[in-house]
Amino acid sequence: MSNSEFVSHLLLERQKLTILDKQIVFDRKTLTQEYRIEYEFNELRSKTVSGKVGDTGWTNIGSILLAAFFICTFSFTIVFPKLLTPPVKSILPGVLIILSLISYLLRLIKYDCVWFFEKDGSSAFIIKLPEHDQERAQNMISEIIEKIKLTEGKAIPARRGSKKS
Repeated sequence: MSNSEFVSHLLLERQKLTILDKQIVFDRKTLTQEYRIEYEFNELRSKTVSGKVGDTGWTNIGSILLAAFFICTFSFTIVFPKLLTPPVKSILPGVLIILSLISYLLRLIKYDCVWFFEKDGSSAFIIKLPEHDQERAQNMISEIIEKIKLTEGKAIPARRGSKKS
């Protein structure tokens, strides 16, 4: 049983790709979600798409900071107007909105990635390629594509109908 494993640590997420004899296991963990996908090689297409994608974790952080800005602004002006002194009332919401904007801008940092597809054409999973380990990641992707192509060669075409004599 041959095992290959590739672990990628990006800023706000961790990916782990494990290639087994007959299947691939993809684990992904972010701030808001954690999931595991398992595919048999015969369930995937050997055709992939390469591109770039940003990290959605920054958008989540930006949205949380933006919500905190609105809550603070509402609280300081309507609910508790005399709780804090005027400089603090204007500085805290200002800091929150600036941090929110920075988070949204960090979403624009793009990573190279490769999309794999199921046989029906729907997206199966995305592998983000870290800059510091792209060669090893490309080798893993080549190994996956090679194993998928081997199963494609063994596939028996399905019958479309039966012929009665």
